[in-house]
Amino acid sequence: MNLCVWLLPFFSVLLSPSQVFAAPGSFAYQGQIIRPNGQPLEASQVVFTIEIFSPGAEECLLYQETHTINMTDSNGIF
Repeated sequence: MNLCVWLLPFFSVLLSPSQVFAAPGSFAYQGQIIRPNGQPLEASQVVFTIEIFSPGAEECLLYQETHTINMTDSNGIF
């Protein structure tokens, strides 16, 4: 299963992060993935791709990072 999360202005609304603590030059995020049927996603291999784009019309990709996470028994929380 692939999941692409874009860090856009609506990022915080989509993922509903709670508190975020980060060192200078880094950031942390958390969220919960809920399937359309209301059940949390608990797959054994979920691929997250985080992409950060420059502001403006050019939308230049500044950073990309991919991780495969075992979300079994996670209640959809990452």
